Amino acid sequence: SIAALTIRVAVGSKNPCKIEAVRKAFEDVFVWNSKAATNDVVTEQDERPVKIVVSSYDVPSGVSDQPFGDAETREGAMNRAKAAYDAACADMISEDDNQYPDFAVGLEGGLEKQYHPQTE
Repeated sequence: SIAALTIRVAVGSKNPCKIEAVRKAFEDVFVWNSKAATNDVVTEQDERPVKIVVSSYDVPSGVSDQPFGDAETREGAMNRAKAAYDAACADMISEDDNQYPDFAVGLEGGLEKQYHPQTE
């Protein structure tokens, strides 16, 4: 039996929909038996189960409550990802886990003003 590969992901949100979206995205990407993606023949010894472990953290975005524009929205997402990583590392120390997150994800929604040619 092959040991599962564990991928740890820290998410900068407590929103269940965002957490599940991140979990699903990582599961979609880290399927070890990726024969369809590579067009290779995968043998049983090449298959390795993957376990996605997602931890979520209520962290600040460091931007306005309703970010405006791509730059502010991106900054909020980056701030959340960095803060989630830091929080996961702090948890690791307090729980004596010794497992740093492999990835940190920040999700931020924002607005962008678009002009329609007929309304200018």
